[in-house]
Amino acid sequence: MSTPDRRADRAGLGVERAATPPSAERAQAVYDAFVDVMTKATLHSEISSRLSFADIVAHVHLRDAPQELALTLLFDRSPVEIAHGAVGQADVELFIDTQDVLRFWTGDMHLAMAIAAGHVAYSGPVRKLLRIVPIARRLVADFAAHALDSGLAAEDERRGRAPLVAPITD
Repeated sequence: MSTPDRRADRAGLGVERAATPPSAERAQAVYDAFVDVMTKATLHSEISSRLSFADIVAHVHLRDAPQELALTLLFDRSPVEIAHGAVGQADVELFIDTQDVLRFWTGDMHLAMAIAAGHVAYSGPVRKLLRIVPIARRLVADFAAHALDSGLAAEDERRGRAPLVAPITD
């Protein structure tokens, strides 16, 4: 992997790239918010149906978390499902920093660009996952609400970072 461009570290509207690994509590809170928003996707018939177009199983690993945190996205079925941990065989393995999960769900990071810049590592046919990113991004408001409720946004403000950006809705 190449060294990321320093300008990319400052990129984004509100949530900056983290200079230090997250605490176990923060990593768990981000993971829980991610699980919450993906659970909502599984329960929303239109979004679930459209996510199944990816026809893949993906493991998303929070690579900088002090504890093992991974989520399996079962987008090879309709309705789609999720599972805690790296369950079964995956078509795509995605390795992303905890702060980048926040940046993605708040609209501060485009996954394809983060992959191209080397901020997010992967194996497998990631383009299949990238095809459905615009569909998943419809859940930004749900993620932002969970982040605000869980105090993730307040922690960013205490650390001197700009608060989470209000999402633009359709």
